[in-house]
Amino acid sequence: MAHERKPSGLLPFVRHMVLCEHAEAPPSHPRRVNIYGVLTRAVALGDVTNFPRYFSFSVYVSLSECRRDGQGRIIVSEVNSGEISYASPPHDLRLGNDPLAVHDVVIRVPTCKIMGPGIYLVEFEFDGVVLSQESFSVITR
Repeated sequence: MAHERKPSGLLPFVRHMVLCEHAEAPPSHPRRVNIYGVLTRAVALGDVTNFPRYFSFSVYVSLSECRRDGQGRIIVSEVNSGEISYASPPHDLRLGNDPLAVHDVVIRVPTCKIMGPGIYLVEFEFDGVVLSQESFSVITR
């Protein structure tokens, strides 16, 4: 643990993290986020010889108790092997210093490499510290 990156300052609190097909703020209500197709399981048609496969999805994160700006990113890995399927570039998050404000963040995962059926872990990092994680499974039919 001595080599872990230590956070500089207080970290935001993740109120919600949802994996979905798509998330967006409609122009008529920019402070509202619509979430479409919640992702808990992905079905890949065919057998395991049809891997690797690539697919895309969005990650919606709701943050509060923010006291500073920072960088957020998404990392996807296969649970059993720990192999990284996707690591996003850092996204600059302008959160300000009002701990009562709630910030909605949507990060798109454009091409996630899925090596085979299994469970995949999606982590949200803020300034190099994992604040939240969700998983989804990939099955074949």
